[in-house]
Amino acid sequence: MKRTTLLLTLSVFSIFFFSGCDKLKEQKFSTTIEVRFPVTASAENPGEMIIDLSQLADVLEKNPDLAEHKDKIKSYSLVGIKYKVFEYWNSPESSLNNPATTFNGSIGFGSKDMSTPGVEYLIENLSLQESMNQTDLSVMTLDNSVISQIQQFFLDTDALKLFLKGTISQNPVDFTVYMQIDVDAIAEVKK
Repeated sequence: MKRTTLLLTLSVFSIFFFSGCDKLKEQKFSTTIEVRFPVTASAENPGEMIIDLSQLADVLEKNPDLAEHKDKIKSYSLVGIKYKVFEYWNSPESSLNNPATTFNGSIGFGSKDMSTPGVEYLIENLSLQESMNQTDLSVMTLDNSVISQIQQFFLDTDALKLFLKGTISQNPVDFTVYMQIDVDAIAEVKK
């Protein structure tokens, strides 16, 4: 009798387990996030100018398939970050006096709620004209600890806050710093 009850219990459990539970599998969601920092400096204060801007890169906003599985995200993997200057313009007077407007500063990274960067990528003597004339985007070379921190910022808030800080050697000037962030998210989804 005990044996029959045990076999019956195991049979019911097996049927319930294999038919009632959905199996999960890991799925990769690749996302490219584009961020633009428009910079405009008027002629009111000619000479060097300080830049202090921030933008939000929300991965769920850029990938609706991933947003559908947001509660099942296990990890983020940073594939790469690239940047380039677009739409550079400076006044004809500035061009004659000093044709090489440069940027010295940093691009910082943090979680969505941070007001200051957790980690920074330094940029020194970036010629705005040369960056705009380049065909390809410049690739950020980041060490493993910075990559880990950026991945954690994404995991904490499903977003990355970017900070552009530094100085421009002269104004008036207009330009846009364009950034491309490629990130993969791993989520457990139903088979």
